[in-house]
Amino acid sequence: MTSFEHPDELALSDWVDGRLEEGESMRIADHLTGCGLCQREIDRERHDLPLTDDRSFEPEIPIEFANAFASEPPAPERGQVWQLLWDSAAELVVLEETSPDSVRAIPLEPDLELGDESVVVTPKLEVLGSAMALWTSLVRDVPRRALNVCFGSVPVHVLERVDDVRSGKRAGLGAPITAVFDERAQLRVSISQRLDLLAAAVWGPGVDNPPSDTLADVARSRDLTPSRIATVLKIQPGDARAILSGSRSMDDDERDAFAILVGMSPSDIDLYRPKVDPELALALDRPKYRSRLRERAEADGRSEANYRYWVATHGLARAARSARTTSIDWDQLIEDFLNAR
Repeated sequence: MTSFEHPDELALSDWVDGRLEEGESMRIADHLTGCGLCQREIDRERHDLPLTDDRSFEPEIPIEFANAFASEPPAPERGQVWQLLWDSAAELVVLEETSPDSVRAIPLEPDLELGDESVVVTPKLEVLGSAMALWTSLVRDVPRRALNVCFGSVPVHVLERVDDVRSGKRAGLGAPITAVFDERAQLRVSISQRLDLLAAAVWGPGVDNPPSDTLADVARSRDLTPSRIATVLKIQPGDARAILSGSRSMDDDERDAFAILVGMSPSDIDLYRPKVDPELALALDRPKYRSRLRERAEADGRSEANYRYWVATHGLARAARSARTTSIDWDQLIEDFLNAR
């Protein structure tokens, strides 16, 4: 029995009641591991639910779904189901691989009938309340900072099936997309666009060709003293000197005022932003801190990216300097900073 040959209603009912021969029963069991459509029929059979059109089926939201949002997320691992979220882009995914700074994500969609030949269907996922379709041809490497909520894991056999489809050993559930006006083609483009936005999630400076001069050089060439800069930016002279030395960043209002003062654009000033310690960036990107950082960003009226950068270059940078040690425990400093608010 291939993934395209679905057992009929009577066969599924006999399988639930244990009336099939062993060979046929095993074939249906194998089919069910990769077919969410038949799994739904089995669920209805077991609960005496009326058969309905799958396209209109609305599963109840399990309590585990709400609990996932209230729980501290675990460390990312292969096979986990996550919601990715950054700015306005969001996507459910299964993690295929993980690294210290990124994850390889396979998009997970609820409509089982809108898949191409790369799609692998999961059994019913308890936290999400239904089977889901994995688009294995749309894999993306995404920064860990986009990980938001974990909804458990898929069974090991689903990952094995993904590996087989990705390697060409077996076909996925759907048929190839051959027309641009195919509804599935439009869905594929939509998923790809969301994943592209998530893959580009950044909050720190990422300058490939940074300026050869410094902000101190910029100020000096215009005869601007730290006192004058402090007056315009409405900060202390010591903060102005820290900005010119690169040890303190500017918030958006300070940057805009400085840009006007020196006759440059705000985007040009952004090129001079202080770099963030790579180890600190990795620590701040851990999913366990995200909800608290986002809450504080909203309270301060900042974007998540802007607030995370501010935390790295202000509070945590000062705390690291006062630690007076060459081995900095960034996780402890982050916890202390968040608990002190």
